[in-house]
Amino acid sequence: TKEHSSEYCTNLVRTAKYSIISFIPVNLFNQFQRIANIYFLFIAILQFIPGLSPTHWSTTVAPLVGVLTVNAVKEGYDDYFRHKSDKEVNNRKVNVLRGTAFVQMLWKELQVGDIIRVHHSEQAPADFAILSSGHEESIAYVETSNLDGETALKLKGAVFKESSTSQEHEI
Repeated sequence: TKEHSSEYCTNLVRTAKYSIISFIPVNLFNQFQRIANIYFLFIAILQFIPGLSPTHWSTTVAPLVGVLTVNAVKEGYDDYFRHKSDKEVNNRKVNVLRGTAFVQMLWKELQVGDIIRVHHSEQAPADFAILSSGHEESIAYVETSNLDGETALKLKGAVFKESSTSQEHEI
């Protein structure tokens, strides 16, 4: 490990909202951010007071519980696929320079300052600076994507120009 590794965050990707332990409390908290759910909860509480409501409490509690349950199931289903996607991304392999040789590591194990080798059409696990390129003009085309799904192809220049005899590095 590197001396500075604890100074920086990890390369672990986590897009999921919930864990198994936090699902119920966080989900309920999020659902009661909606004013309609707060209103029906308030009405349900009032219906539990004897003589205050002409209808039975179940006429409000049952629909409220139904709506909360359906929303919780939907959120749980979506979050399951977020966890699955996170696991897939974090367990992809990358070639990292260790000593004088490149070794395969998982994306989640990548640390600030690591030197990686990316070949043509491979995905890169993090933001990086291009040190060298196999292209004759020492450039690389990098496809970037935003969180909203928009992608763009950008032209990046390498820091070092590669000699014409070495064809080992590709980006």
